[in-house]
Amino acid sequence: MDDASQSNAQVPPNGEMNKQRADLLLFLEESLNAVEKMRRLSQEKLVKLAQLIEKARSENEKHRVIIERASEKLREAMDKIMHP
Repeated sequence: MDDASQSNAQVPPNGEMNKQRADLLLFLEESLNAVEKMRRLSQEKLVKLAQLIEKARSENEKHRVIIERASEKLREAMDKIMHP
């Protein structure tokens, strides 16, 4: 067997090469779709997390105002008791 026939024996037939390329392209497309889906889900989770953080800040602000008002009323009541 000469060198030319040996190298031809190692190369798959054209139809097989096209199938391998098609399989590879399909795999790459599916991988890209999976990565894009993960990116979208991550982005959605980040948006939800930002919304939760904003909600928590709002709740904390409400509680801070309530505590301030209650403290003020407590001080007024203590002043009335201490200085009738």
